[in-house]
Amino acid sequence: MNGQPKNKAGDFDPDESPVANIGKRFYTWATLGTFSGAAFLVGGLWQMLKLLEFGGLEFTHPGWPLLLSAIVIIAFAFATEPVSQKTTRGQKAQKALITLANALLVFFAVMGGTATVSG
Repeated sequence: MNGQPKNKAGDFDPDESPVANIGKRFYTWATLGTFSGAAFLVGGLWQMLKLLEFGGLEFTHPGWPLLLSAIVIIAFAFATEPVSQKTTRGQKAQKALITLANALLVFFAVMGGTATVSG
């Protein structure tokens, strides 16, 4: 198509196997860019830090998942900033507010999920 050779190894190129096509859409970086992916990432990181007791620190305080949520969501916000389009100050302010809200949403999901799993 369009004179370009088709890349058979691409994440979104169809495969002969329907199950492989599902896997190509699921096992991508975009999966972590979803609410559930970000909540899983933060929850998983927090549990790993609690198990490892990295640097002699105990990661049981709820401030840790809040910090991790902020780091993950801010990283996604910077990573998804368009390169070819100029964003206005108003758009950046809106994105900052949305980033804050998403960080809190992920934090509350992780805390609720942790409380549910641990009893």
